[in-house]
Amino acid sequence: MSITRVQRVPHTGGKIPGELLKHVPEVLQGVEFFLMYGLTEAFRSTYLPPALFHTKMGAIGKAIPDNEIFVVDPVRGLCGPNEVGELIHRGCLVSRGYWGRPDLTSERIKSTVHLHHLIGDEPVVHSGDLVRVDEDGILWFEGRRDEMIKCSGFRISPTEVEDIAASIPGIREAVAFGVDESALGQVVHLTVAIEDAELHPDEIIAACRKLMPSYMVPASIHLIGQSLPRTANGKLDRPQIIRESIEQLKQVN
Repeated sequence: MSITRVQRVPHTGGKIPGELLKHVPEVLQGVEFFLMYGLTEAFRSTYLPPALFHTKMGAIGKAIPDNEIFVVDPVRGLCGPNEVGELIHRGCLVSRGYWGRPDLTSERIKSTVHLHHLIGDEPVVHSGDLVRVDEDGILWFEGRRDEMIKCSGFRISPTEVEDIAASIPGIREAVAFGVDESALGQVVHLTVAIEDAELHPDEIIAACRKLMPSYMVPASIHLIGQSLPRTANGKLDRPQIIRESIEQLKQVN
């Protein structure tokens, strides 16, 4: 059987950099492109309707049918528009738990007091991902809760740093992470794969200074060839990338 025309393309997994997203309509002309967000514990959680691709480019959208998404702060409870909190998934796709891991199940799939007035003690998936919902009810991914960088009292999303870095000509991929620093708490470090071998780290930092607030500018740039390591399923292997970058840093120091 041959496929004569592709009509719909879904995407879920690693975040697509904004610079690449801009070219999707050129490559997939006439195709409905669904940006999606998913959890292993709940398969798919959100989708961005293709009609909103241009006006909400990069958003993860809204809850898939027959499921609900809540944005919850661990202290304040349910978040309002543009307040950052953890994405919590409720619905028919929620897993019953991890095989042979009751400890992990109780940590990630559980009820929460902040939703008790709405759904009682029903177990929900705590994603560990930080998101915000805009005034139109559309969700935006902010980063992993355990990956947020805390510098000079600011909470910095690695995703935001990476998106800005990816817009710099010559940078193909980027991973941002925090390194402990006694005076500031943490400082931002940036690992990149570059297309142009002549692109110097000092040029990247100079470009970042023009595009980012001072607390977000990377203290150091790490170069790892023309592509960054990936996992078996094609996602950027962040732990390996960060390990290799820290080894580079130790060798320099």
